[in-house]
Amino acid sequence: MAEDKYPHTPAVAETPDAWHTHGPHEKAQEAHGENVNTPMVLFFGTMAFLIIVVCVVATAIYFNWYATRLKIAREERFDLVEPNAAGVQSQYNAMRADVSYQFTEFGWADATTNTYRIPLEKAREKVLSSYAPAPVAK
Repeated sequence: MAEDKYPHTPAVAETPDAWHTHGPHEKAQEAHGENVNTPMVLFFGTMAFLIIVVCVVATAIYFNWYATRLKIAREERFDLVEPNAAGVQSQYNAMRADVSYQFTEFGWADATTNTYRIPLEKAREKVLSSYAPAPVAK
């Protein structure tokens, strides 16, 4: 066998002092972790699991509530979120209905200049037909 190239400290075995020895009047203590209190471990493990489940469920409920409010706000349905926004919402609904009517119905855009309004789909069809290639004669 090869020699170690690094020197080692020699082992020193001392006799134990009085702290390590027990007299006849002292009771021997149990080693830590030798006897596990299984019901207590199960109780605390179950409680920790239930706390985690409650936190996850509470987070999911809060997320759904917040996401619903955010979706309503993005769709501009403030009357469902805030009770004082009903007036603004009714004005918005009237304006939206007017714009929708102007894009889907025939009518005068400006009678003084004889400008007539046609539905958006009809206008799109007219423009596309004007740019359509002419049929080729055979």
